[in-house]
Amino acid sequence: MHSVDEPKTVTLSLITDELTRWNEHLVAHNVAMRVPHEDKSSNSFVAIDPGGYDLKFMRFNPHSGHVSFVPAFAAANPVEARLENVAGRLSIRATAFSAYFDNLQQIRPFYEKFFDVRPIGLLQGVDAYQLSDSGFLLLVEGADELHSPTEKAGMTLSFLSTDVDAWWDRAVNMPGFELRTPEILDEGGGLVRVFVGYDPVGTFLEWDTFADVPENAALNGYLH
Repeated sequence: MHSVDEPKTVTLSLITDELTRWNEHLVAHNVAMRVPHEDKSSNSFVAIDPGGYDLKFMRFNPHSGHVSFVPAFAAANPVEARLENVAGRLSIRATAFSAYFDNLQQIRPFYEKFFDVRPIGLLQGVDAYQLSDSGFLLLVEGADELHSPTEKAGMTLSFLSTDVDAWWDRAVNMPGFELRTPEILDEGGGLVRVFVGYDPVGTFLEWDTFADVPENAALNGYLH
């Protein structure tokens, strides 16, 4: 659906309790930084993965008076990284995907109606929508310090569900949604059932249900 030549106008934010320790770990392994963690009192830094995508590590702030505190993060169970020879714990509590749009008045009602959600808090000044226990969507209007909208929406928002058929039934009747695939498809020899469509401005939206088979056991263990 995309190529590596398209603009990488997406940001994956990784919310963690161990921000300083993650920074030390990545610096020790010579990971490139777009926004260094120069001040240990700051609440984020931005690393660049080998493909050029931005990974924004953000500190979990348990104090309800803090401007970047999102109450739902407190209920999320951190997943510990499987790393060898690391001194101390490294974990990710939640993830937030930033999608960039020129006009939120045009796109916000679509997402709020489709997923039946309302903002549950602010993450660095941007409304956060909770789509699962630990998965969040940020709808960014215009530019932030990392990206701005592009004419061609070079991103796919993927939603992993236990019931892709129910989402299909909802999608085909949703105003503003356009199907890319005419039906739910079985891929990978029966490993996953999937369909794809577009939001009103052309962003790719994909739903997946992973079959309960041994090949998917590790993934489904996290999802369920």
